[in-house]
Amino acid sequence: MADGKNIKICVGLPTRGRGEMFVAALDSLAKQKLDGNLSLTVIVVENDPVDSLSDKIQCYDNASPDIRFRYVHVRDTGISNARNAALNFAKQEGADYLAFIDDDEVADEQWISSLYRELKERKLNLVGGPMRIFSRSQPPLFRQRLILDCLIRRSIRKELQARGYRDNGKDGRIMLCTNNWMADLDFVCAKNLRFQPRFNLVGGEDSCFFTEAKEHNATTGWAPDAIVYEEQPVERLSAIYQLRRARDQSIVSFERKYSKRPVYALLVIPISVSYSVLVASVFLALTPFTVGRTLLTSVRLFGKATGRLMGLLGIRTEHYSQTTGY
Repeated sequence: MADGKNIKICVGLPTRGRGEMFVAALDSLAKQKLDGNLSLTVIVVENDPVDSLSDKIQCYDNASPDIRFRYVHVRDTGISNARNAALNFAKQEGADYLAFIDDDEVADEQWISSLYRELKERKLNLVGGPMRIFSRSQPPLFRQRLILDCLIRRSIRKELQARGYRDNGKDGRIMLCTNNWMADLDFVCAKNLRFQPRFNLVGGEDSCFFTEAKEHNATTGWAPDAIVYEEQPVERLSAIYQLRRARDQSIVSFERKYSKRPVYALLVIPISVSYSVLVASVFLALTPFTVGRTLLTSVRLFGKATGRLMGLLGIRTEHYSQTTGY
């Protein structure tokens, strides 16, 4: 781990976007306020057969003497391919740390510095931070506003829970996601950690990375002040989209937990699915009495049950074959 005056941090920004959300992500990275000994290289990884962003990225490269922007083009579609491209670039740059943020998020001005301080002061190998939900404008339909309100409440609950774990010295149990994430590259290289290609289109490559890091005795933790904000376009503010997202996450979770234990899965999954459907039905029935606050929980539980069944049947989806909201 590097000490002294020059600490090199790379930020991976995989993208297939070209619109306002992607530009907002770039703008937030260009405005990072860095501690005195930090330098930042933003690696924009375009994960698309066609190169369409290289000229746009060059416009950001003079934003700050301590912040550089670099463009990498990965023709083979897949989120793991994009993340590994950023990892390879960071290694070649001789970076000390690698962070990730998603292209539908904006980072607080102190985001990188907060991640770095938490990781450095606590001697962590991997650190993550909270993600807060926002929308640029009020959605036009009531049902969309209801889903947005549920998403905001859910993100607040998760953030408070994570802060509680940290305050009690238990934040090592928090699953860290690459929407807000920083790793010590010395540790990553020493353990030869990579993002697994089998998750290219389904997602879940970050949870697999986290699990493998833990198997190598990684020290992990939570940085409560390293905040990113995820925008929710109207395309995502529907029960169908949220159900599909929960379903896809459940399929990935099934593969990670049960792929090597098929007999155990046959015994456990039917019970798990039945329980999820029962609880989801109760929450759905309660929706009118909770002013809609239990709707998202119900939808996600139905999605979880569907995903577990699909996983048991060997059915996979391609969550990252399409993007929304760009």
